[in-house]
Amino acid sequence: MIRFIIVGVINTVIGTVIMFGMYNLLGINYWISTASNYILVSILSYYLNKHFTFKNKEKSLLQVVKFAFNIAFLLPPCLWDS
Repeated sequence: MIRFIIVGVINTVIGTVIMFGMYNLLGINYWISTASNYILVSILSYYLNKHFTFKNKEKSLLQVVKFAFNIAFLLPPCLWDS
């Protein structure tokens, strides 16, 4: 459980830095900054959870496809009502 929390904190910090940097320091459009942050932190989350939290060394294209599908199609509708 502690590893999952550590990954969550790392993702939150990195995501905040990416969003702040792109939007406030580089002056990139809010929506582009948000989308870039979402994509980059999702990739980081996948990598850290796979290798650090769950110590999964298996190389599986199916795992990557499932994760990408969840991030691309299933999570955004959950956020629309937020």
